[in-house]
Amino acid sequence: MQAEMTMQSPAARVAAWLEQLDGNRRACLDWMHPSWLPAWLLDGTVGESLRDADDACANALVQLLELPSVDAFDTYATWQTCASRDAWARNVLAFATLPIDWQRRLLRLRALVFRRGEVRRIVDLMRRSRLAALLGEQATPLLRWLAQLPGAPDVATLSRAIGMPGLDALDDDALEWEGFCLLERDGVLANDAAAQWLRRALPRELDVPIWLARCERAVDADGSAHVLSRLPELFPEPAWSFGCDIPTSN
Repeated sequence: MQAEMTMQSPAARVAAWLEQLDGNRRACLDWMHPSWLPAWLLDGTVGESLRDADDACANALVQLLELPSVDAFDTYATWQTCASRDAWARNVLAFATLPIDWQRRLLRLRALVFRRGEVRRIVDLMRRSRLAALLGEQATPLLRWLAQLPGAPDVATLSRAIGMPGLDALDDDALEWEGFCLLERDGVLANDAAAQWLRRALPRELDVPIWLARCERAVDADGSAHVLSRLPELFPEPAWSFGCDIPTSN
């Protein structure tokens, strides 16, 4: 007797994974940074018409913008990951399938995990409000978590030794880019196709920050693992992606 496929099964997870990727593909004009777009696509009328385009047009747009197609994602490797007990691998995979806006929020969180020593010392309302805006609706528990997370890098020492700038010197794009570079360093962006999609959500002309290139990899080596461990709590809707059990109705 053939078993019924449930949302807990690897096959169902792969199917939902591909569906979420396809949603990111269709919405590429909504999340891609303008610096990656040709001038004619920045015209409001053209852009709005393409947002309502059919599937064939969406595929053509992905090719025009040199984005990897959904076919570039290794479905078999994905199935193996979903079937495994490796929580790290499942969470890395799940990160790649989140809506791009959610991925960007996690870039900010990764940067703030590295800078959690600074975050703990921020007490004035305006700066706390900025942190809340960066982290979204989960800001309060996340800031509490950052305050309790041990092993914060010594930002003052890093500033003197390798020129690490303070948090106040970074705009939102720079903070996201810092998080991107840290996740890439730690192997979270090992899926090249997914990394290329996320990279295009950030300004085009960016280099790895000089201070981070000089920073020893051992500094905050577990920071990305800490971020991934929070994914099921932060994004309960796609909890199946993280290997969580989804109750089935009788």
